[in-house]
Amino acid sequence: MKRNIYRRIVLPVLVFTLIFSLNVFQVNGLSLTGSDIPGVTDIENRGTLPEITAASAVLIDASTGQILYEKNAHEKRYPASTTKIMTALLAVENLKMDDTVTVDAEAASMTGSRIYLSEGEYIFVKDLLYSLMIASANDSAVALGKAVAGSVSEFAEMMNDKARQCGALNTHFNNTNGLPDEQHYTTAYDLAMITKAAFAHQTFRDVVATAEYKIAPTNKYGERNLVNGNRMLWDEKPRYDYNGTQIAPKYEGTNGVKTGFTEAAGSCLAASVNRDGHELIGVVMGSERDMHFFDMIKVMDYGFDNYDRLTVCSAGDFKYSVKVKKSEVKTIDAGIAEDINITLPAGSDTEKITTEVSLDKKFEAPLEQNQAIGALTVYYDGSLLCTADIIALQEAPLRQGPDIAGIAKTVLKIIGAAAVILLILVLAVNIVYRRKKKKKRR
Repeated sequence: MKRNIYRRIVLPVLVFTLIFSLNVFQVNGLSLTGSDIPGVTDIENRGTLPEITAASAVLIDASTGQILYEKNAHEKRYPASTTKIMTALLAVENLKMDDTVTVDAEAASMTGSRIYLSEGEYIFVKDLLYSLMIASANDSAVALGKAVAGSVSEFAEMMNDKARQCGALNTHFNNTNGLPDEQHYTTAYDLAMITKAAFAHQTFRDVVATAEYKIAPTNKYGERNLVNGNRMLWDEKPRYDYNGTQIAPKYEGTNGVKTGFTEAAGSCLAASVNRDGHELIGVVMGSERDMHFFDMIKVMDYGFDNYDRLTVCSAGDFKYSVKVKKSEVKTIDAGIAEDINITLPAGSDTEKITTEVSLDKKFEAPLEQNQAIGALTVYYDGSLLCTADIIALQEAPLRQGPDIAGIAKTVLKIIGAAAVILLILVLAVNIVYRRKKKKKRR
């Protein structure tokens, strides 16, 4: 009889007590929601695809990475001097523009395109960066790489690490400038993603959008005048027959990026074009000699003719109020940092755009301004378009001094839990007593 009573009454009471205690003393931490889904899913090609000489090519939305067009986009190829996009990216992230670099013998010995740096020459990082991207200077590439990492080999390791961070998973760099090397390769898609990462830096944008640049005299060399090899920025001379019309390389809205050529790589080009905030990044690799600009124009025309840029979520339309515990600020505003713009096929039905919000209603201090506390997911006809962080729009500092309200609340919970447990025990004892009394009567 005792075992039966234990199983029926006492054991459930202990289990209930344990569960209730866990609920009372559980600390609800900050709930950060995320997603392993890439920023944007690819949307199928629309319209008549461009005929190009390039062996591989890709066109992406510059802000989201959405693929708008591709041709052998994941095929490994030699990048030639488009390598220097990565070199410039690391230089921008690790050096100050007004720092001075002392050129060593290794940098001064570089052949190919160069600005004829001399051993012992003092030159600003800024000038090296401009000569790298405008004049495609191999000597400047080595000087910058060694200024960042101390050696070309160490810098190449940094390049490969950065490539993986950019999502360039089929890339391996072995030098700073793209000179021929069997272990030095990338893909059109990878190069576009590296360019996308570089464009997050305004200094990089300023450099690659510059058509001409002048380097002041140094201790070893006189004034250097540079002209950008990316003719899409400035060359208005008609060169190509396009649908019966002679057109020039200059292309409306071009704001960078970099050319490249070796016999092994063919003509390569990464280009960025921005028209009224609609920014696209294109890459062509292995084009016929001097046809990379024409190939890029066709690819860009395809993108702007067949896709539109839409604001699918305005920052002002997605604002929330969330409660914050243990802070002087009882509630804070949360929302998306800026409008969400998506490139969709022209004529897409905007009624098919839906959103899903993942956001707790209560948080615990401290919260920093701009801290991600939730996620907004955007779908088109049920397919993922993108995700954006929902952030705290203001700070919620931790309350100073003892949390009287919190302590009182916890004490009340404990008292309440104890009262419930006591009541259950009284009821249990009463049931046992009644059963024993009934048994005696029998």
